[in-house]
Amino acid sequence: MPPSPDQDFRLFVDPLSPLHPTLTAALEENGLADLGPAILRVAREAVRIESTVPDDYSLSGCSRFGGFPDLPDAVSFPKSDDGRYWIFLAQLNLAELAGLNSYLPRSGLLSFFADSTETLNARVLYYAGDFQALKTVRHEGGDEMIWPGGDYTESPHRVEFRPYVSLPHEAPAGIEGEDADDAYETCRHFLEAGGHRLNGYPDTEFESPQEQAADALGGQPGEWVPLLRLEWDGNVGFCFADAGILTFCIHQEDLRKADFSRVHLILEC
Repeated sequence: MPPSPDQDFRLFVDPLSPLHPTLTAALEENGLADLGPAILRVAREAVRIESTVPDDYSLSGCSRFGGFPDLPDAVSFPKSDDGRYWIFLAQLNLAELAGLNSYLPRSGLLSFFADSTETLNARVLYYAGDFQALKTVRHEGGDEMIWPGGDYTESPHRVEFRPYVSLPHEAPAGIEGEDADDAYETCRHFLEAGGHRLNGYPDTEFESPQEQAADALGGQPGEWVPLLRLEWDGNVGFCFADAGILTFCIHQEDLRKADFSRVHLILEC
């Protein structure tokens, strides 16, 4: 179920955030305490995701990268009009994430799909029912897929989550001068070391995923949330174009309503 109306919906670090002490300590250590208000205005309450051990499908509805999805029925698996399967990328057990964020539903399963890494049509399925009703929906791999190069079916992996503070690539307004810029960069790298993530800033100096989502689907860039970022992962076999990064974005009002029917996907190389 989505966050209740009386529950915090927090995309950014504020004094009530469990990440607030981590951020303020990092600011102190890097001589940025005086610039704390400027940094706090842009610090996102993010979650890092790491692939861990191979998944044998013994636990239905577990958080997983690659392999095959757990779905209520076979027809839920996105396909082309001629019956070819989309790429399954990830499923996230939201109960496992409930203590690490305040913007996702408290329970259920999110499953992420793309038709290919060229056309970049995206689908995110939200299942809020009984996990015992789920079944792993399989196919024969590349030859049955729209994009055989996106066949990540052979090495499914479980994943683990940990919270972290995500800061933008560029220093925010209020941080000026070479010394302040250097200290900010040191702080940013101390807090964030790349990887798969939820609600984290992209590592780009160019048009952001949120800007591209706003251009494509409307609204302001600041209203779009970088829902899930996926990058190269040798465990799972993820390799998107030339060491590329996939980012799913969702409008924050859709996220508040737990409506995942309108998402935008980009590939950065």
